Amino acid sequence: VRAFEVVLSEEKEVPLPTWNALRIECKYLRYALEFAAPFLGKEGELLIRHFKEFQEVLGKLNDAAVSQSMLATFKPQSAALVAYQARQHEIIASQIEQARQAYADFVAPAQRRLLQQILAKL
Repeated sequence: VRAFEVVLSEEKEVPLPTWNALRIECKYLRYALEFAAPFLGKEGELLIRHFKEFQEVLGKLNDAAVSQSMLATFKPQSAALVAYQARQHEIIASQIEQARQAYADFVAPAQRRLLQQILAKL
């Protein structure tokens, strides 16, 4: 998950498949933490909750990206379809902004210390 820091720290646009890859890596890490949750205490619960919130943002982003991709195969013939495509684009932009902030929060020193405390318990 931390490996994505190199790509996400830049101001450049991050491709949607990269966000999805991050979502999958977060899922793997969260599942590993949940497996060990009985040994991690309150710090573990806090970190797992943070991961769930982050994954929710990434999941919404992925859902909108998949919708947009599927819609790209159709030629817009109705105003409703064009409006739906525009809405998916807005959702993607909003979720990317939220995902960038959530990721920045995750790699912040406070979260790193929390993760360190959790790993020390193991």
